[in-house]
Amino acid sequence: MDDERLVERFEADRPRLLTVAYRMLGSPTEAHDAVQDAWLRLTRTDVDRIENCAGG
Repeated sequence: MDDERLVERFEADRPRLLTVAYRMLGSPTEAHDAVQDAWLRLTRTDVDRIENCAGG
């Protein structure tokens, strides 16, 4: 998966990720931080080995 496609995929999933993170953490700020951390981790991962990026 190329970088542009990865960004598009993550941005498409961002609203759902924020919703889940907010439910878990109870704070919009912490939810945004958690999603940003997930993005940073994803960019350091070999994305070709990910079978289900959305995890759904």
